[in-house]
Amino acid sequence: MRPNQTQALKMSNWVDMLRSLYNWCLNDRICQYNQQFIQGDYCDIRTKGEASPLTCFVSKSGATGNPWKNSKIDKEGKARNPRRSAGDIQITALPELKIARPWYSQLDSTVLQQNVKRLDIAYKNFFEGRGFPKFKNRSNFTSFTFAMGVKIKGNKIYLPKLG
Repeated sequence: MRPNQTQALKMSNWVDMLRSLYNWCLNDRICQYNQQFIQGDYCDIRTKGEASPLTCFVSKSGATGNPWKNSKIDKEGKARNPRRSAGDIQITALPELKIARPWYSQLDSTVLQQNVKRLDIAYKNFFEGRGFPKFKNRSNFTSFTFAMGVKIKGNKIYLPKLG
């Protein structure tokens, strides 16, 4: 691949934003995991904001987003409301993230989703006996993945939102 100067700058900015998102999602999962062990009347030990247990986080896997999927009727006719995985919670919160942080709108949505899935793979590897996922810096986070939308015409590749 030989991107022009504008595309190279845009890709560099994307990698920085994706690294920031990866680290934020990892921190979100770590904080949420640690909160389940806090004893007392507090939801957040740092602010010591006293709250009812109903106002504390429900999900054990991620503080952002809704931990429940829409109710579905199973074969026995019972309504099921299964929990989402941490990755599903964080992926469904991405549109809200784009509203709260408009600069993330520059990135293709599938690239953002693949970035969260990258963290899921790191956790899967951890549960299979490899090391715990680490926060990333510029030297060890240098790529991103497109899941779809890539077009090849002749000897040129067209990437969504990059050209």
